[in-house]
Amino acid sequence: MPAVKTERKNGRERAGKATASSYEAMKIAKQRKIAKRERERCATINKEFDALKGKIAFLTAGIPVNQLSKKMVLEIATEYITHLKKILRSPRVEPAETSSIDDLVVDDHDYFGTTVEALND
Repeated sequence: MPAVKTERKNGRERAGKATASSYEAMKIAKQRKIAKRERERCATINKEFDALKGKIAFLTAGIPVNQLSKKMVLEIATEYITHLKKILRSPRVEPAETSSIDDLVVDDHDYFGTTVEALND
């Protein structure tokens, strides 16, 4: 068994033998610490996925945001990033002078070629 550091009354540490109960207590404490770290990691990932869902919500007009799986969110975000890269590489086209934000229409198609119905499947 490993040595366990215990504290004396005067505040100085000494090494002593680990008992079975102190070894089990250390083992349980370590497992709890690992589990807590994993819960925090999962909470962070879920929080970031929720933020990403909010950013891509306009691409999934026909699907409620809360029904998107993590896989679906990643696929949509990846496709959208690819679409934006293509736009940036294409020759620059000047917008018409008469267009305004009111002229933009959002339909059942997203901007990377997939229909909303295909995403629902």
